[in-house]
This record gives sequence, C-alpha cells and structure tokens, in this order.
Amino acid sequence: MNDCLIESVKVSIIVPIYNSNKNGRLQRLLNCLKAQTLSAIEIILILDCPTDGSDLVVKNEVQGDNRFVVLENEENLHIGGSRNRGLDIARGEFVAFVDHDDVLDAWMYADLYELAVQDRADVVVSPATIQIGNNKNVELFDDVSEKQSDFLDYLVGETSDKERESSKYPYLYGNGNMWNKIFRLALIRETGLRFVDTRRCCREDVLFQMHFFCQTRNIAVTSRSYYTHILYADNTNYSSSVAYNSDLSMCNFLKEYMDLFLLYSPLIAKERVTFTLTKFLMPVFFRTGLDLGALKKLLGGMDRMRLLETLSVQASLRLHAPIKTKLYYASHTLLFKALLLMRFV
Repeated sequence: MNDCLIESVKVSIIVPIYNSNKNGRLQRLLNCLKAQTLSAIEIILILDCPTDGSDLVVKNEVQGDNRFVVLENEENLHIGGSRNRGLDIARGEFVAFVDHDDVLDAWMYADLYELAVQDRADVVVSPATIQIGNNKNVELFDDVSEKQSDFLDYLVGETSDKERESSKYPYLYGNGNMWNKIFRLALIRETGLRFVDTRRCCREDVLFQMHFFCQTRNIAVTSRSYYTHILYADNTNYSSSVAYNSDLSMCNFLKEYMDLFLLYSPLIAKERVTFTLTKFLMPVFFRTGLDLGALKKLLGGMDRMRLLETLSVQASLRLHAPIKTKLYYASHTLLFKALLLMRFV
C-alpha cells in the first residue's frame, strides 16, 4: 500500500481467519472484500494458525492487492486477540469487523462511511441478514429517537422471543453483533477499548459495544441490510468453540459485564442486568456435578454481596411490560438470590 493511500484510509476492515476453507467459504468472502466500491480501505487479515489451508488461500488470493495487509499469529489467539492485533495497526477513520465465512455487499462500506460523514456519527449501524441453511431473516430498522438508551438496553440484556414480538424496536435484538457496523477508530483509542481474551472469556462483542455505546450518543442507523451472517452446522465462526462456550468463559464474561454495569450504571437498566445474570448463571448453578468448591472457583471475584446488590429487583420492572414478563423476571431473580445464599453460606 503506498503512503498516499495509507494516509487517506477511510475504513479499516479487520478479519480474523481460522479454518474457513471448507466449500469455498473463505474464497467467497475474499471476493466480497475485493469488490468493495470504497477505494480508500485497508483490509487486515489475521491468520490465526489455521490448519485447513486457509493461510494458503489468503496468500494466493491477495498477492499484489495493496489494500490487503496479512498478519500471522504465532499462536492461536482466537477472535479477541486477533481483532486486537488488527486494531493495533489499523489506519482508517473507522474500523469494521468481518467474520471469515460471511457475505457482504460490494457497496457496504462506501454507504456506511458516507452516512457517518453526513451525520458526524461515531458509529453507523445497519440491519443484518441472518442465514441458517436456506432461510434468511432480515432484522429491520425503524426510526429511533433515543438511540443510546435503546441500543444499551438490548446489548446488556437480550429479550425473550415473546418480549421481542411486542417490542417497538425488535431489530435491536441482534445489536450485539460486530459485523453490521463501522466504529470511529479515534474513539476506540481514546478510551483504550480492547477486546477481551476469548480464550478465557466469551461474548467479547457485547462487552466491547457496551463500553463503546456508553461513550457516545453520535449513532447513525440505516434501514438497508448489507451483511449476511451465515450460521453453519459445523460452527466455523469460532477458532475454538469448546473453550469459548465453557462455564469458566461464561463466568469470566459475567465478571467483566458486572464491572461495566457498575461503571456505567446511570446508563444501563438494572432489570436488563438481572435478566442476563439470571439467564447465564443459573445453568451453571444447576450443572450436574458442580459442587460448591467448583462454583466458587468459577465465580472468582464475584462475591455474594456484590451479586445480590446487582440482582436487587426494582419496583418498576419495565412499566410497559406485560404482567407475565414482570413475574418472570421477579420469580427467577428471587430463586437465583436464594441459590446464592445457600451456595455461599
């Protein structure tokens, strides 16, 4: 890449790559990236120690294209560490994140960047298309008046299907995804924002965006879907899915999550935090064979009083929510509190 182009990069696209060579998935993604109509981009490919020949595909396909930068990890860093390596060298005004086996339209970053400039936004969000097999589901956008609070609500506590159906903003259900947005790189660096190490902590996308959306109200949205996230039966979206989904990874996520809640509590609805803690920690408590010693080891610094304080139920549990939803939150929270008291005696 020549110096002139480096100085004028508009969007840096960061793509961790593990084993995505099956059925031409990686080739298809590289073709989508090559076809981007925004010329002032850099595409940072991080080879995360693939074992299926993905590294050879990358080196053959991007050779001679000065928009591409290829990094090779000496060890498997998973998606969090790989994205951080991309952030370290990114030069764009904005940064975007792409999964190694997805599909995106050729004009995605040209359109999102134009909207960012037009609205002076720190982040631009577009709907995403989720594909499972031959079925595609597009999350539609409406106009949002209080974007920051709406985005944060759905980031910190995902809704149930029933609540989602009655929600004014059902499209925000998938807001935790990284790949349907562009983020202002200067804000990321000013706040020292990094991805957690996903070899020990899951849901790095939610943690990253909770921090980011608490730092800015300059959010732009578009109603056009550019990105298709494909869910495969063989689960190639993760570098090491077993460790990523472990009980320890979930507890580490919840520790990070609670730290962010305490840091940004005026902005984050406590009932959403209650919902998420209940949803993700209760299965750990009920896991077969998990004794008190193992539980304490998993929870680490999440002491009883801190958990109980965070889980305290406010009288105004979603005033607009149906009575069944309120009862669901209240009953599960009370049960969880009882479990905490019994387990930590």
